[in-house]
Amino acid sequence: MMRLALVVALVLGAGRECLALELAVIVHSQKEVSEVSAADLREMILMERQHWKGGARIYLILPPSGSPEKGLLLTRVLNMTEEQLRRHYLGKLYGGEIAAFPSVAPSGTAAMRTVSLAPNAIALVDAGGLDSSVKVLRVQGRRPGDAGYLLASPR
Repeated sequence: MMRLALVVALVLGAGRECLALELAVIVHSQKEVSEVSAADLREMILMERQHWKGGARIYLILPPSGSPEKGLLLTRVLNMTEEQLRRHYLGKLYGGEIAAFPSVAPSGTAAMRTVSLAPNAIALVDAGGLDSSVKVLRVQGRRPGDAGYLLASPR
């Protein structure tokens, strides 16, 4: 019985390592941008930068609260808790700097569908579920799967 428990623990532990999460920053397939810096991404997510070069308003789509994707975003890009981010948005809302909180997609598939139809949208989704309907931006010169990619969970 002890051996069985050890084997199960080893298999489950190995499985978790295989499930390391990476987020992809996606935009409309025709968007002229191909890369974003970590600082620019942070500004967009915090809604401190609300317009693309050229003046079009950025339509930000975030992962749902409590999801692994949102957790990775909070730790790797924002260095905040969910509550701190909520308070940040509330301050901007009550200060008249934003009209509403960012949109939240119920799934990566829903986010990709919206981004594929909205030329000014940007979203963060699990890189494992990407399709060709959207463009993946490099972050700090790296793409999902590259060594040192910012939006990868620690292994």
